[in-house]
Parts: sequence; C-alpha cells; structure tokens
Amino acid sequence: MPTLIESIIDYEPDQLDMLAEQWGIQQELDPAKSAARQIAARLQDRELFDEVLQALPDKAYQALLRLARSGGRQPLDQFQRVFGELREMGAARREKVRPDRNPGSITEKLYYSGFIARAFLREGGQPQEFIYLPEEFQQFMSAEIERLESDNIPALPNYTPARVYTASDIILEHACTLLAGLRKGLAPEQIALVNPQVPVDFLQTLLSEAGLLNGGKPDPERIGAFLEAPHARSFSTLNQVWQHSTAVNETKLLQHLAFEGTLKINTLQLRQRLLALFAPLPAGQWFDLDEFSGWIKQRQPDFLRSAGDYDSWIIQHKEKGFYLKGFEHWDEVEGELLKAALTGPFFWLGLVDLGTRSKSGKAQLFRRSAWTEALLEGQTLEYAPAEVDSFALNKDGGLLVERGFPLSLRYQLARFCDWGLEKKGKYSYRISPPALQEALRQGLQVNQLIVLINKHARKPLPPNIPQALERWKQHELEAVFEQPVLLRVRSAVILDQLLATRSGNTLTRLNDTTAVVKSGSVQALKEALLDMGILADVRLEV
Repeated sequence: MPTLIESIIDYEPDQLDMLAEQWGIQQELDPAKSAARQIAARLQDRELFDEVLQALPDKAYQALLRLARSGGRQPLDQFQRVFGELREMGAARREKVRPDRNPGSITEKLYYSGFIARAFLREGGQPQEFIYLPEEFQQFMSAEIERLESDNIPALPNYTPARVYTASDIILEHACTLLAGLRKGLAPEQIALVNPQVPVDFLQTLLSEAGLLNGGKPDPERIGAFLEAPHARSFSTLNQVWQHSTAVNETKLLQHLAFEGTLKINTLQLRQRLLALFAPLPAGQWFDLDEFSGWIKQRQPDFLRSAGDYDSWIIQHKEKGFYLKGFEHWDEVEGELLKAALTGPFFWLGLVDLGTRSKSGKAQLFRRSAWTEALLEGQTLEYAPAEVDSFALNKDGGLLVERGFPLSLRYQLARFCDWGLEKKGKYSYRISPPALQEALRQGLQVNQLIVLINKHARKPLPPNIPQALERWKQHELEAVFEQPVLLRVRSAVILDQLLATRSGNTLTRLNDTTAVVKSGSVQALKEALLDMGILADVRLEV
C-alpha cells in the first residue's frame, strides 16, 4: 500500500491546508519547508492518530474498521456504493463547498481528513482505482482491531436468569419423531417438532447429511443403528455433522426474509464465522443477546455480507415488502441471524444454555454450556441420559410415551399408531384400524406391537387392548361405521353383545350383522366395542 507521503505528495495547497486543519497541526508547519512532508511526518504519531480517530463519527469509524479488515483497500466504486460518493471538484469549488467541513458522505469525511486516499493500483494484473488506507494507517488500524477484539465482551457477572433452559439432547427425540413420521409416510408439513420448536426442514437436511435419509427417504439400517446407539454418541455425531455441513443453511432460520437473485451463500464459511464469534466467550457468564449483537456489530460485523456486499445483496422483508439494502439494515439481517443461530442450532446442538429475564419471557440470554468445549474440539460427549422404561396405555387405545423412553422403541410404536399432539414432553399416539392397516402394508406385524405392549406398557394393562389386538391378528377389521350411519360387524354374536350393553339402545338392528346408529352415538359405541376387545373403524366421509 502507498505510504502517507506517497499518498499526499501531489495534493494541492488547499487540500494540504484542509488536512492540517482536520488534525489541528496548522501552527506546527514551517512555511519554508514542504507542507506535504511535514504533515506526513506528523500524522505518523500514534497518539495523535488515536485522538483524531476517536473523534470521528461512528459511521466513519466503522467504515475505517471495515476497510482495514478488507486488507486496507477496496475498489473505489464498491466503497462508494456503501459509504457515499467522493465528488470530483477543483480548488475553486473546494473553496466554495468546503467538503472538509461539510462532507457530503462518509467517503468525503474520511478523504478530506486524510484517513483514506485514492489511486490506481494493480488488481489481477490490471490497474484499477481503489480507496485505500496509507500503509502507516493500516498498521494503526490493525492494532485498533486487535484492541477491540481483546476488549471485554459485555457479560452479565453474577446474573441469575428467571428461567434457565440447559443444553440437552432433545434433538434426538425430534430426530426419532421425524424419522418415524417419514417412514410412516407422513409429509414433512404434517410433522411438528416442538419444545423446543425446530424447523422440520433444518432437521431433515441435517439427518440427510448424517446419512439417515437417502433422497429424503429413511434408510432403515442406518436409522436402527443411530436410534439404538448411546445418546451421547448419536448426539455428538449430529453436532459434528452440523459443524461441517455444506447443506444446512442458517439464513433459512430468518423465515421473514427472502434472499433473492442468484446469490450463493457459502454456508460452511458462514457457520465457521459464527462459531469463531462464539468460541472466545468465557465460560460461566451470561450474555444478553441484544448487547452481544451490538458488540459484534461494532467489531466484527461482516460475518455474512462483506463491506462491498451490503448494497449488492437482494434481501426482502416478506411481511413489510421493502428491501434491506445497506449497512443501516445490519440489525435486521446479520443481527437477527446471529440471535437466531444462538437460540436455534447453537442451543439445539448443545453449545449454549438459554435464559430469560422473566418467568414467562422469551430467551434473551445465553452462556456457554457444560458441553461447549468438548463439542468445539470434536470430542464425543460422555453422559448418562435420564431413562424411562415404560409408557401409559389407556383402555381407549391411547398411548402416552414420555421423553427418555428408548428411541428405537418409540420409533416402532409411532409406526403402528395415529399421532396426537406432543404436550409437556409426552408423545400421544392411538391404536386404530387405519394405522394398523398401514403398518401391515409396510411389512410390520401386529404381534410386534403386542410384544411392545406386554413388555413396556405400565401394569396393570387394560385387558381389552391386548384382546383387541389378538382378535385383529385373526380377523383384522371386524366392525365399521359408515355413511349413512350404519354399523356392520363380522358376526351376529358381536351385534348381540353390543345390543346388550348400555349403548345398545342407540342401535336399530336391520339384520344379523347390520344396525342403524342413532345420531351422535358413534363414539360411545366405539368405546363399547373396544371394551369388548374389538377395534372399530369409522368411515363417515361424505
């Protein structure tokens, strides 16, 4: 890079006067000597440089930092797109306009203060006009960058959040849910991953990278090994796959933003930069997400877009419709991405604990987890997860399976049943004829479900459920509700028994195996049949 004297040696007298005024050294210059050489020598004083640097407006200061981080130079047109135009003017116009006192842009402020210069420099063998930092100033700014990066990160010493969400391996439960759903034939949009909420497409991509999905379809052998392996090993594997993935794209976490055009984001490089921002944080201290984001904005803002890209990337706010162009929208793009990554993948994959400032508030705080160091070093974790060895089975065919139940067993149960909503860490399933028929079509056997129930359902078992499954083995579907509301059963004996129950008065028998059902009585009759050990299907669609 050209030196200070090389940068200003050809300046006109009025430009040199402007520099001397900006640096407050007019009275120090000897009229009998070269003004350019005197100014260049004086501006090499580090204390004077720091004094004038700290007096700059924040936007001008940030522009210098970003130029220094770019190696001290950028093409003139690229720099001007971000920081404004450097107007062409001669001595007469400069005297009239006084751009040193009334700059029209950040670029002019820095140029007429002498912090930056312009010149044709070689780039790829061809001369190109650049804005650059003189060699001495680049050295000063490199030291400034080191000082900033060594500053204390804004921690919250001795702070106790109202609520703490400790890093865990819950993403393994989500993986089990997603894999079982896809194996069962559910569409991704039919599968919900909650508490914590994880986007299905994120986990689907991660599982594909881990080799558990092939073309979007589950690989049974690999899934079996993954779900049966110790939790610590499977979880560590997912973390390492994520850290090195080229397919997982964290910008998709910002679902309210659309990254348009032919833009290709280097997702691995982005994640490595995010990890590099996080890695130096001291252990045991809480950090405020907003304060940390502001600290990164001041010191290392270009982890997604580089200085020349803030105007060239096409990013639209989907809800509001406008485009987020320029560094002034950093908080809405990089700031939101940083916070989404910390509260998303960094938390889901064990690197951070999250905290809230109030009992009902959302996560506003984070800290390194107990697993951070090992995971960042690529080690396999060692821990013993809490285990649950049984599930609840109700007489209506409903199952409640708690988190901690063996993943491989829940995967099997889920494939035999209809799915309900997950609540408070419990997965809700229900045995039904359609679910059993689908399981049979996929090669499963009802006897497998009977074994699971006998071995792992909490005792005492409701006797009607094993009885219903044993009858299903022999006869499959024995009772169907259809439109018009008719009940058809396999044998007259079944209808005789049903008519003898308390719900029998809601039936009008048509023949040995068919009866008309009174309006609103289907559910009660289904329960009565299940009490008899018979699973009934309902086909009332118009």
